[in-house]
Amino acid sequence: MPCGRWVLAELLMRCMRAWSWTAVVVSLVALCGVAAAGGGRAVPDVVGLPQAAAQAELAAAGFRAVVAPASGEPAGVVARQEPGGFWFSDPSVPVTIYVRGAGAAPSVPTAPSVPVPPGSTPPSPPTPSSQAALVPTVVGKTEAEAITALRAWRVAVDPVQTAPGDVGRVVDQDPPPGTALAAGEQVRIAVGRADAPSSDARAIPNVVGLSLDAALQTLQSSQLVPLVNRVPSDAAGDGKVLSQEPAAGAVVARGSNIVVNVGRAGGSGLLELDVPDVRRLSEAEARARLRTAGLAIVVEDRLADASSANLVVDQSPPPGTRAARETPVTIVVGRLLLLPVAVPDVMGREAPEAERALRDAGFVVERATALSLPGSAGRVVAQEPAGGQSAIRGSVVRVTVGQSSATSMTNVPAVAGLGEAAATQRLQAMGFTVVRQAIPGASTESGLVRGTQPATGTPLPRGAEVRLLVVEAAAVPAAPGLPSYVGTDAAAAQADLQARGYAVTISPVVGVPPGRVMGQMPAAGTPLARGSTVTLTVARAPSLAQVTLVSPPSGTSLPKNYGVLFVWNPVPGADDYQFEIFKWKDDTWVVADNDIERKTEKRPSRVKSGVYQWHVRARRANGSILGDWSEWRRLTIY
Repeated sequence: MPCGRWVLAELLMRCMRAWSWTAVVVSLVALCGVAAAGGGRAVPDVVGLPQAAAQAELAAAGFRAVVAPASGEPAGVVARQEPGGFWFSDPSVPVTIYVRGAGAAPSVPTAPSVPVPPGSTPPSPPTPSSQAALVPTVVGKTEAEAITALRAWRVAVDPVQTAPGDVGRVVDQDPPPGTALAAGEQVRIAVGRADAPSSDARAIPNVVGLSLDAALQTLQSSQLVPLVNRVPSDAAGDGKVLSQEPAAGAVVARGSNIVVNVGRAGGSGLLELDVPDVRRLSEAEARARLRTAGLAIVVEDRLADASSANLVVDQSPPPGTRAARETPVTIVVGRLLLLPVAVPDVMGREAPEAERALRDAGFVVERATALSLPGSAGRVVAQEPAGGQSAIRGSVVRVTVGQSSATSMTNVPAVAGLGEAAATQRLQAMGFTVVRQAIPGASTESGLVRGTQPATGTPLPRGAEVRLLVVEAAAVPAAPGLPSYVGTDAAAAQADLQARGYAVTISPVVGVPPGRVMGQMPAAGTPLARGSTVTLTVARAPSLAQVTLVSPPSGTSLPKNYGVLFVWNPVPGADDYQFEIFKWKDDTWVVADNDIERKTEKRPSRVKSGVYQWHVRARRANGSILGDWSEWRRLTIY
């Protein structure tokens, strides 16, 4: 009987306290007999471990943990356990762990049941018993009473602010009372706390079911930073948020990352049309014919002689294939050899100035942020490729902009209806960089501000760019009309347009030669007032396919001494891969590693405890051509 073993254990403790060594020896002999006769196991010593790690270690040894509160600091750490570490016990007897700071919730719900050799796939946790029981009512009970009543299940505790009378008591539970739930499943309880949340903390809003734009606006209004992850879905979920992490209602620090999983529907399975033959056509003619047929277009380049330059030399699927609408058709276009140009050095410049310099040189700019010293906030602290290196015009240059940990967000003020000078002064006083954009309007409104981009109320960091929409009455159109820039160098076309008094925007599309103007809006010959905007469609080098991650799966939990191997599938045409992993530290995600890997795997030399998220993208030509980032995956090391 398990209780008999406990009697022996208690007897041994009393004998040791009384320094009766004869009794100790007798008790040890008795306990060893119990362990040998009845399948007893040594209980791991988990005192001093965080609650999640203690539960994982006990589960790996085959014991079920029951959490009880204990006083003292630090919160969330096991103060003592019953039975103590290294005692022999029957696995059917639960191990009670007393956690300091009542209410500490486990961050790792499961753990591997057996050690995992480095580089191997971790085994699945033991399957809970299929026998279900009804969840009892614990609302109104103290936290300790609730945990005792729910001992058949795993208990997660969420601290919430409540009235003084509910402090220390359960105010909500999930699932509700009466729910049939298998043993070992999780029950979440909300326990009242007297301390008010920090002014820097905020509850995560629920964005599940919203469109991507609406979800981003909702999270940004709450001063949270969304991370978008595309996941497969049906047509009904296309473009909508299917899930979010952390869940709605959790309290996090301002500026925390919130992962939103947005649905992306695949193409229809109905075969509706024949793929047309676009071989030996020019790229523009092939695009027009495929768009008319309702098909998507992917362009790949191939070196060719002069007779095949800018003509389609191959296509996939082949002509006559039955395909669904919006099915991607890859056209291979013959190209002549192109010479690269030098990348401008933008290190240390303000972000808007650096981006303009790179765009003026004909490059596509990709912007990222990283924590930096306050003096570097808003300035470029890294660029790839580096200044002075050669790259193909139209390729991607990635700039990393410094962001101080103390940087605060400021809402864009309402300036509609003000004069241009007053609106500019107000925005600059709040730390924003102002860019003027003229819009047509009546002469009675000339010089007044119609609005801003981003819109009023949008939270932005200090130094961010705000576009001021200023009404400008129609002027006498330029004569003899807008020149044609199609086929010319984008940088030269942009310089000429700006010299004529026009604003210029660049719309990049995949094409070759990179940096060549493929189209313009308005069309050549259109009379256009000075200050109007001209959009140039400029060719850029094709990107690589998105990386597909293999292991470890998202949500994996591993002990730090087992090691971890990150693996992903190869991408055709990739020269190497950029591996980036962040660690949750001080209420924010901090870069833990950013490395270039030749192989399709990454094994860190040292693994420390913590919560991580990682992703990978493919690179070609020393980073001049970049693929899309893979999905984010979460990993916990304890």
